[in-house]
Amino acid sequence: MKKETGFTTCLGLSIALLSACGMTNKPSSQAATEVTAAKANLGQTSQSSRYYAHAAITSNDEGTLTPCLGDNNYVFRFVQVKDLTPLPATTTVKVAYEMPSMPGMGVSRVAATLQADGSFAAKLFYSMSGAWKVTVQIDDPVLPDSKDEYAFSITL
Repeated sequence: MKKETGFTTCLGLSIALLSACGMTNKPSSQAATEVTAAKANLGQTSQSSRYYAHAAITSNDEGTLTPCLGDNNYVFRFVQVKDLTPLPATTTVKVAYEMPSMPGMGVSRVAATLQADGSFAAKLFYSMSGAWKVTVQIDDPVLPDSKDEYAFSITL
């Protein structure tokens, strides 16, 4: 099951997810203030019946934390809905991104790399302005029925 979301995310869920995934070690009130002040840096959250998925830009060619033309370094974090535990290290994460209004451009694909903190990193290159669809697929060969897919909308 997949659910597409825009840039607007639930602040409470995002703070809980960021804390559970180790993205902040600050007291929740301080983290909430900083997240509110830097909403563009928050990224996007998507959810299925099993996992929360969070995508955020860590750096890009413009030196900002918002999507831009050129290279964009993303971090993807996943936690289980039932107990907020992260994905096992045996999980693979694949990212596909495309510009739906320009089907002739095709779909670009990249494998995300597992990081020491349990997140996954990938570099996406946006070649032109407009609406992009980023689809993230997770799969763990050890867990039955672990395949899941998440879609994020990006506009440059």
